[in-house]
Amino acid sequence: MRGVMVAAVLVASIVGAAAEERFGRWKVHRSVDKFDGLARVVASTAQGGAMLAARCIGKMPGLAIGVRLQRSALRSGDAIKLRLRVDDGRVFDLQAFHLGNDAFQVAQRIEVWEALERGKVAAVRVIGDGEVVDLDFGLDGAAAAIDRVRAACFR
Repeated sequence: MRGVMVAAVLVASIVGAAAEERFGRWKVHRSVDKFDGLARVVASTAQGGAMLAARCIGKMPGLAIGVRLQRSALRSGDAIKLRLRVDDGRVFDLQAFHLGNDAFQVAQRIEVWEALERGKVAAVRVIGDGEVVDLDFGLDGAAAAIDRVRAACFR
């Protein structure tokens, strides 16, 4: 149940009330912020209580992950390391910042989106606060879902 809450908190913190589309294992949420009017489009997939999301908020591309670190004393803004590898491809060494509620904003690189769009499985290693968590996310539907996010940011 805790894992479901992590996923729900991450999506809620990213998009608020939203319309939704499904593509394979991925969901695309669309909304407009009620205060700043910025469009928010988030493509996300969940696995075992963790979540991986490609997002565009006000034409700004991003990547986020929701994961529970059991022994964590992290505070909002604290940095962790993240390693991401799609199939047998390149390993991306990334930095992520704690947003609170088990959510992390990843320092975005578009080539990560591109790898996710082409792959079958993303292996993610979260390294933070003396803890290592390994996750696998299925990428069935990622290409179509991330294309919706890409359209919101760049078209």
